[in-house]
Formats: sequence, structure tokens, C-alpha cells
Amino acid sequence: MYVAEVEGALSLAVQSGQRGVCTGCKGEVVSKCGEFTRWHWAHMSTPECDQWGQGISLWHLTWSAQVPVERREIVSGNHRADAVTPDGLVVEFQHSPIDPAQVGAREAHWGPRGLWVVDMSGRASGRPPAWTGRARWRVLLDYGDGTLRWGRQSMPRADFVTRLNTDRPAADVTHDWRDRKHWARNVARCVICSGGTHLLNDQGLPSCKVCVEAVSWLGF
Repeated sequence: MYVAEVEGALSLAVQSGQRGVCTGCKGEVVSKCGEFTRWHWAHMSTPECDQWGQGISLWHLTWSAQVPVERREIVSGNHRADAVTPDGLVVEFQHSPIDPAQVGAREAHWGPRGLWVVDMSGRASGRPPAWTGRARWRVLLDYGDGTLRWGRQSMPRADFVTRLNTDRPAADVTHDWRDRKHWARNVARCVICSGGTHLLNDQGLPSCKVCVEAVSWLGF
């Protein structure tokens, strides 16, 4: 855990021995900032309260550092999201192997408005993990070359980071949903969240209104 409450404010661990409060279970935590240990908070008398918690890699930390502390490790119930955008889109940074069942559980817990960013730098085959093909959220692949990829599309990492930290302008997400081009006769599965919808995005693909307006600002 890398964010805790200290005297009522969110804080990173900055020196060993600090005391704080877990943002999830509200238990007491202590900072650990060793020379060879990634600086973090640990529970004093209880194990990790988020059963989905995993050891955090340097890649994960580097991504988390791209958003301010108040939008990292956001708590809902017994779980923490890695980050959220200013308008609440959940972003999960995934470096370690993950059980496909847990992927589904996380997406169900956080709802349809989410993205996966997956570390591909250590995969010799260059192929995405099998679970990414069944994920309901958009999956962005980070090969460590400064570009994020999904399908046949790509975006500079720097552009994505900028949009993660910018309030989306209303003009960027306004669609005239009264236009018949955005309506389909039959219900189809949204290409982003897999829910049922009569709506179509600008490419004519089934897409919920919420999903379209959430991801259009991020450039998808």
C-alpha cells in the first residue's frame, strides 16, 4: 500500500516509522522506507485488507506516479483502484500474472467505466496475456517504447498521461444522440462494457452513452 491517511490528509511514505491510517479498513499502518525496499505502508497488526492486493513493481510505481496522490489507490468497499481520472474512470495497472476470474471480479466491482494498462516489456513472445482477450474493459498494452497500443491503434504514452490528468472539455464528448446514426433497431453488446445498448458510436459500433463519453476524451 502506497497511500495512507496521516493527520487527516493523504500521504505517501516519506520516512520509516511514520504512523498512519489505512484508507480502506481504517486500521493503523506504519511506513517502511528501507534502502533496498520500495517505500510503502504496512498494516501494524492485520494482513493486507484488500484481497486483490499484489506486490507492486517499479513499472507499476512509475505509472502510479503519473497521477496525483489524491487519485491513487481509491477505495470502494474492501478494494482499492490503482488510479482514477478526474471524472471517475478507473485505471488498473497490471504487471503481474492475474487469474481471469479476478479480472472479471474487478470489472464487476468497479463497473463498466474502466481501463487496463498492461506491462508487456517482459513478455518474450510479444503477445498479450490470454485474459486480455476476455476483459470487458479496454486493454492498453505498454511495451515500454513510449507508445500504448490496443488492437491496431496506438497513442503516445505522454498524450495518455496528459489526458489522465485533465478534466475533459464538454465539447470533446458531446454527441447528438438524437441523430438517427447513433441509434440501432436492435439491442447489441457495447464494445466497451459488453452491456446491452441501442446506441452506436461515431464508428457505428454498439456503445453505451456513458462508455462513449468516458473513453472519447482519452482518445479511444
